Amino acid sequence: MRLEFSELGFEFYNNYEKDKNKLKVISDNIQKNNTVYQDLKEYENKIYQDIIPMAKKMQNKIKESELHQFTKGYDIVERIGRCMDKLDESLETLIVIYNRIESYQEQEKLAQYIENIKSSKAQLK
Repeated sequence: MRLEFSELGFEFYNNYEKDKNKLKVISDNIQKNNTVYQDLKEYENKIYQDIIPMAKKMQNKIKESELHQFTKGYDIVERIGRCMDKLDESLETLIVIYNRIESYQEQEKLAQYIENIKSSKAQLK
């Protein structure tokens, strides 16, 4: 009886150490993902704060200059206008992608959390 109890204690300690190491790996991965997420969030903010206003400002200047260049170089202004429209669409697409990445990361964290709960319950049984 005494030997069985000490074996159980030893087995429990080994399982605890293994789980502790697994949790450290998970924690390290979450920390790395948080760093990447923060970088992406910073980049997204720069897009909102810098690039989009700059693109709109350029678009407005091009529209203002269209009147002056209507008679000469009209093709160039029209091409630049189309390029600006494409740039605007591309930036909107990037924002959608970042939102999806953010959503995926949140879902992944939830899945990991649920998995940790299930694995800890299974080990308790």
